[in-house]
Parts: sequence; structure tokens; C-alpha cells
Amino acid sequence: MRILMVTRGLQRSNGVASYVMNYYRALHGPEMRFDFLVIDDVGSPYYKEIAGNGDNVFLLPSYIKHPLKFFSLILNIFKKSHYDVVHCNVVNSGVPVLAAAAAFNVPIRILHSHAAQNGDVWWKQLRNKPFSALALHFANKYIACSHKAGDGLFGKRKYRIILNLI
Repeated sequence: MRILMVTRGLQRSNGVASYVMNYYRALHGPEMRFDFLVIDDVGSPYYKEIAGNGDNVFLLPSYIKHPLKFFSLILNIFKKSHYDVVHCNVVNSGVPVLAAAAAFNVPIRILHSHAAQNGDVWWKQLRNKPFSALALHFANKYIACSHKAGDGLFGKRKYRIILNLI
């Protein structure tokens, strides 16, 4: 099984990065291979560990500064590799990844909610609504770290709780 794990960053002292790396270490093996798509690269000591296991880390450029490069790289990743699962841990900037996964017929497209609300101020919540709707459309499985996080993003859709610990 080949999994593309999508995350904003993999820096230490980051809750989502810790979650991702805990599951990676627990599940990685010959039958379960992981690649990582990092949307906001700020460097990470985990890159060496991942590469040492024979897995890939794809670093996306800023979609605001380099939108064509951003979308082109996403399409190239899906053209070159077959994934059974895309596990997206970001909502807004994860939309193009989930859309590409759907276009390339990735059978399992997970959207994972790690937060109880979709923005810390009202205007960000308003701005993020269309992105959330698109992410929900392109994903076909929904996961949350808590009921509050699940209800906040998925509303009445069915989702599963996966706690942030192993």
C-alpha cells in the first residue's frame, strides 16, 4: 500500500507533525510505504529519517508566490506515483491535492480535522468556508482527532475519531 501524507510542515514541537510521525513510525514497513507532501516547508529533522527509510518528501513552493509551480508539482507527483491513499491533514491548501487525487482515481482520499474551528477570527472562518466545502467534496473519508474537531469541519457527515496518540 502506498500512502501520500499531506501536511503543512514537519517541524518538531508541532502537534500535527508529531501525530503524523508517530503513525508513520508505527505503520511504515515493506507493505505500507509513505511519501510526504509538505505544503509549508520550514525545514525538519524528520526529512533525513524519511529519506533513510526510502520514502520521499515533496516540498511544495508557496502557492501565493508560485501558483503555476505549485499546481504543476502536484500533478507531476500523481503522474509519477500511484497512491492507494491520500491522507490530507490540511484543509485550505489541501484542496488542490485532494482534487488531483480524485482526478487520478486515488481510491481513498482522507480529510483529517485537527481543529475545532476553521479560523481563529470571523473573517478567516468566512474565507475558509469555500475551501472547506471543496475539500469535503474531493475527500471520501473523514477523520478527526476529537468530536469537537469532527463536528466543526464535517458537520453531519460520518467521520471516525483517531486520537493523536498511539
